[in-house]
Amino acid sequence: MKYLFTFLILFNIILIINSIKNPDNDMPIHASVYYIKTTGKYKVVEGELDKQAAAYATYTPSYETKGWDFLTVSSYDGVDDKYPGEVKNYAMGYLEGVLTYKRIYPAYFNLNNYKYNNNNGTMDQTRYNFFLKNLQFMQNQTSLYKDTDPYWHEVNNLYMQMRGLHEGYNSMAPDAEKIDLVHFQTVVSLGDVDEISYWKKENRPNLSKMTSEEYLDYLAFRSHCSAIFKVADDFSDIWFGHNTWTTYNKLIRIYKEYKYVPNSKFPVKAQTVTMSSYPAAVNSQDDFYITGAYLYVGETTNGIQDLTLFDLLTPNSLMCWMRTMVANRLADDGYSWTQIFSKYNSGTYNNQFQILDLKLIDTEKKTIAPGALYIVEQLPGSCDVQEVTDLLKKGYWPSYNTPFIMSVRQKAGTIDALKNDSSKAISLDYDTCARAKIFRREHSKVKDIESYKYLIRYNDYKNDEFSLKNPSYTIAARYDLRDENKMCYGATDAKFASINEIKTSGTKKVHIISGPTTSHNLTAFSWKNTACVLTDPARFNVIGQVDTYNFDWIDYELTLW
Repeated sequence: MKYLFTFLILFNIILIINSIKNPDNDMPIHASVYYIKTTGKYKVVEGELDKQAAAYATYTPSYETKGWDFLTVSSYDGVDDKYPGEVKNYAMGYLEGVLTYKRIYPAYFNLNNYKYNNNNGTMDQTRYNFFLKNLQFMQNQTSLYKDTDPYWHEVNNLYMQMRGLHEGYNSMAPDAEKIDLVHFQTVVSLGDVDEISYWKKENRPNLSKMTSEEYLDYLAFRSHCSAIFKVADDFSDIWFGHNTWTTYNKLIRIYKEYKYVPNSKFPVKAQTVTMSSYPAAVNSQDDFYITGAYLYVGETTNGIQDLTLFDLLTPNSLMCWMRTMVANRLADDGYSWTQIFSKYNSGTYNNQFQILDLKLIDTEKKTIAPGALYIVEQLPGSCDVQEVTDLLKKGYWPSYNTPFIMSVRQKAGTIDALKNDSSKAISLDYDTCARAKIFRREHSKVKDIESYKYLIRYNDYKNDEFSLKNPSYTIAARYDLRDENKMCYGATDAKFASINEIKTSGTKKVHIISGPTTSHNLTAFSWKNTACVLTDPARFNVIGQVDTYNFDWIDYELTLW
């Protein structure tokens, strides 16, 4: 019996290790990481969730069958100061890197190959120098202030989490697939990558020489989401979420939950965050977050027409992903989130962030209090803030890649661009662009979870008068279905939540789906059966992805709350 018991233990360990190396099943993998104080090393033990460890996690590699992997990571759950904050955050990252390493290299390869194909898949020197100087700035500032300033304490914690993820990955990766920390940021800071290249003026395109079609395609590749907040007619619920527009190279997805238990010296407002995400990212990137302070944070990306604004770029700043995650931890209301986020603006990944404070909405009393919805619109050199709660009360708040705040429209060059060429209005004009018109017509049809799913995946381009027979002028774009100049680009997912399912229900859940939309009987995207690859086959030589994206919606129950 003793030998049988030993055999079973060894057999289970082999199964667990094999499942980490071959993430092609739906078996949850449990693991803990221990900090060895005498050596400063970290040791991962699979098969257990030890709340006395520096961090512990559950990873379900179900991307092949569901379109998403699922990951929950928590730091040491005790109330004492057993581990310094940077140890716990490093441990969280390290454990994630070990568990998800099989996904990281394909994600890195696909993105590098796409972003830097003209440079043989290698980061160009402009971006490399910017990232390197930015890392040096972070390291210098955190070494000076992490022990005295709560803001820099959190920056250091997140930096350590990123470093841990990087080093956990490298501890598992074969030599040919190891990645240095600067290049690793291609994935971590993906939203910032394109605009970092504008640090050098010669890398900026001449927008005045583009045709209207070229200009709109240029903007499209810097337009990353459609979003809508919808209030039930009787104020009994609010649904909020968005879909991400990006290149199809980015379709390997992980839905994540983090729980960080801070040290007593610097308490945070939100110990938990749930988010749609990707391999190698310690943020969402989409961005779709729900924090433990009951804030929903989302964004859509705003294009910039006045490229002289990029003269203000500086590596002595913090990337958008870092500022977002710091604000997620330190803010407990929408206004404070906007103020924390606005510090050390990098001027890259320029978005309209929306922050919904669920605490200020009472669906039983059917009230929405002042301060419930704030937006902050970032440009290089500025972050403009406005409360839009009163507009939400009218029934909905939409967002679709063009600025709302008038001063931002002016500074970004949007107003001048529309004056010079009215044909750009279909994408640029806040009031009359295609998505504004479709949201205005369709939002009243949202009555429940199912009707929100319909709207956030909406693409009826063959029949919708506002789409002009073009599958890119709609809520969930499919540029691969255009008649000409097909691109492997469009809405790659959707995710949303109901305030009642987050705030008042016993089981909190979000609704997520992976892959380009199949709305209105559109053909599911397949790498084998699409012409968009032929437009640029070198860039779309992807690895590690499934062939066809025809996944169902998932009602995912949160576990770390």
